[in-house]
Amino acid sequence: MRQCIEAVNGMLPVRPPLVTSERASLAVNDAGVDAEGTGMSVVGTAGRVAYDLPDPVAELQDTVGLTRRTIAAILESCTRMDEFEVDPATFLAQVGEKINRVKNSLIAQGITYVRLPEDEWYTMRDLDPGDLTAYLDQNAWKPNFVAKSLYTYVIYNINSR
Repeated sequence: MRQCIEAVNGMLPVRPPLVTSERASLAVNDAGVDAEGTGMSVVGTAGRVAYDLPDPVAELQDTVGLTRRTIAAILESCTRMDEFEVDPATFLAQVGEKINRVKNSLIAQGITYVRLPEDEWYTMRDLDPGDLTAYLDQNAWKPNFVAKSLYTYVIYNINSR
């Protein structure tokens, strides 16, 4: 959780939304349509914009897959909650991306590879289904809902451990 809080505190600042307006002059002639830009202006929002603020915990819960309690603790501990009112959608997108990045790095750190002894390895030749003959109720199982399954029956090896 500490790493998530540090990541949220270190994200780029959320700025108020800007409206960009571009003007162009169109010329329609025998050669086709020709467009030439004549002007561009950028208009910022003056003061605070009044949004119907969403529930940040509920919005982030769908994005990051953490419990409400964990998300609330991260948001309460970070120093950037005042930016939520500036542009809620951008703020929640950035926070969700930062939390997911921390989660992915923690998952990758937790993976360890253990080399198994030679006699415990499975090779593709051991898993080749060509050697198996299927007999229902002996070494083949029929799924209860065949229409929802990828296979009409599943062959298994009786002699496996």
